Amino acid sequence: MTVFLDLIGSWIVRVLMIAIMLGLVMNLNDTLYQSTQRASSMGQAAVLDSIIYADLNDAGYNVSPVSSTFQSADTSSVQFLADINGGGVPETVRYIVTRQSDSTLNVYRYVNNVNNGNNLLVGNVTRLYFSYYDSKDSLLNPYPQHVSDLTKIKRIAVNLGQKVGVTATGKWIVDSTYYKIVPPNLL
Repeated sequence: MTVFLDLIGSWIVRVLMIAIMLGLVMNLNDTLYQSTQRASSMGQAAVLDSIIYADLNDAGYNVSPVSSTFQSADTSSVQFLADINGGGVPETVRYIVTRQSDSTLNVYRYVNNVNNGNNLLVGNVTRLYFSYYDSKDSLLNPYPQHVSDLTKIKRIAVNLGQKVGVTATGKWIVDSTYYKIVPPNLL
């Protein structure tokens, strides 16, 4: 009888050990999935940062007169001239931020208004604001109101937030980036 109880006890211990190991493996798998998802989203955010930075840094390149570089500017969109492909002819570059029904944003990039808005750069953006500064680094507040104010833009600040993952409680993890660009062509 004691042998039988020992066998049952050892089987119970084995089942418990397997259940614990299975739980650990499942937890590690979930953590790995979340980390991979976050890394992928952070990579997308870095690509978006790079594209916006490169375009805004080229603002005014091969534009004559340079004072006509910015055509419109507010907190959620900007339109400017720049020779972004180095072909000698300035292109019209426009960034527009639109809100989705779930409060996330889509960021669109148009070059010479090609593709009628099919230039979605990235979704899952929680915030993208443009701020504009003059040559003395004073904020043009709230944003350039008149065409004459557009000629004062010498620096552009970008504030970007993007959903990059989900916590164990189901809340979004947001990666935030803020940088100020000083296009050398506008100095």
